[in-house]
Amino acid sequence: MSDLDDSFAKLLGTQATDKDRQDLYRVRDALGLKSNDALWLVLMALQHYQSQYEAFPARIEDAARRTLQKFENAADAMARAAADSARRQVMDAAVRAAWDVVRKVETRERLKWISITPSVAFCC
Repeated sequence: MSDLDDSFAKLLGTQATDKDRQDLYRVRDALGLKSNDALWLVLMALQHYQSQYEAFPARIEDAARRTLQKFENAADAMARAAADSARRQVMDAAVRAAWDVVRKVETRERLKWISITPSVAFCC
């Protein structure tokens, strides 16, 4: 295990990934730091937090996607329930309308026979 890995593990409690190592070496070489430089540990901590923060957009996107899926499922369920309710209401209204028509026709027919019966009886 290298000094970088030891320092990284002591400072952050985890092992450095290959990406962490490459990024740290790139910064070290660009700044001309030595392995025992105090800034080296600060850069390790900053690199670790940067890699942690880089994961946030993906985690936020994943949480947003799951939340949106839950909303879509709830909206679909509500739409299905509303459609079923509307279908039942339309069917009930159609049945009531049909019964109203039947009652009106029945009343008209009954009145017709009520008016014809005395005329036929009188003629007989």
